[in-house]
Amino acid sequence: MVGSVAAVTSSGGATPPAVSGPGIDDDSYRDVTDCAQPTTSPRTIDSVVLPAGSPLILLIADPDPDITKSLATELARQDIEVVWCLDGAEALLQVGTRNPHVVLAAADLPLLGGVEIARAIRRCGGDASVLVGVSGSDGQEAAADALAAGATACVARPYHSQALLPLLTASHGRAHQSPVLECGLLRLDMGAMTVQLRGRPIQLALREFQLLQLLMSRPGQALSREQIHQIVWKDSTSSTNTLAVHIKRLRTRLGDHQDSEQIIQTVRGIGYRFIAPLE
Repeated sequence: MVGSVAAVTSSGGATPPAVSGPGIDDDSYRDVTDCAQPTTSPRTIDSVVLPAGSPLILLIADPDPDITKSLATELARQDIEVVWCLDGAEALLQVGTRNPHVVLAAADLPLLGGVEIARAIRRCGGDASVLVGVSGSDGQEAAADALAAGATACVARPYHSQALLPLLTASHGRAHQSPVLECGLLRLDMGAMTVQLRGRPIQLALREFQLLQLLMSRPGQALSREQIHQIVWKDSTSSTNTLAVHIKRLRTRLGDHQDSEQIIQTVRGIGYRFIAPLE
């Protein structure tokens, strides 16, 4: 089953705007089990700047139609074209025909799960960002498998549009993206290189600023240590201790303590996650 919201019509309707870049053929899902072995570190995808007036196309693949339709309706209000389907095989068919910029796939999709979708897209050279939705007690293990298979990131499911929007815009360099990031009571101005928490200025070293900017651009998302090293240090092989030291310093400057809900949370076996301070 395939659905659509806003400018994207059902499979029998008008064709959405073409998107440059390699896609995936319609039969790819049939031999997904023969895919190459996953890489040892997650793939970092460079931002794609969309032409002015060109909407971002998002494919949502989720077995729960209520979750899918609700999220699709909310995102459609943000000038995002949304296509949705309910199983993994149909998702790969839609990747081939629609060429979405971003694929949001639940880890537990029928027929093919989110991990298999990420692996198939990477195997065929697709450049779409792949977000895998994880939930429940198996979330951490599923997230690790997804990142190893080539997923761009993992997000908590059920989804929240306000948490997804910064990730979608940051991943694809939307022309209207503001140089200011605001997450709860934390404000980061990329142009002025300033940070404020609850209206109070926070002094950060350059690397700490870059690290916080990355985490704030993807709220609620678990980022692996390899991803952070690649983006902030431009080197996925940097010392794990280097990152740990910078995280510790950043937490200290933000007043981030173990006895309260942390702004920067450790995701065991993966890396770190940013949670917007609300009080």
